[in-house]
Amino acid sequence: MTYAYLGAPRTTRQSRTLSLLGAISTVAALRGLGFAGMIAGVHTPIALLLPYLGLTAAFVLGYFAISRGVIIEPPAFIANTITAMMERIAQRANVLMGQAP
Repeated sequence: MTYAYLGAPRTTRQSRTLSLLGAISTVAALRGLGFAGMIAGVHTPIALLLPYLGLTAAFVLGYFAISRGVIIEPPAFIANTITAMMERIAQRANVLMGQAP
């Protein structure tokens, strides 16, 4: 999945940062699924399949995205929200530094 997020050549203007955050989030979610499956597997042995099912799904979806040349991008509302937040932070930083907005 990480290669599916970061494999396509892009510039920083083409949301490379958001792709990096998406890749990190995907890996963290898979890792969390592994931990949850192992913990739940103590009482419910069938839960031990969760990490394997998650990894299989990630492999299949990643292979599909790579083979089709799909560029995985965040939804527009997430990109717009992050852009708006960054603009507010920049405006507040300018005010604190004594620069005109």
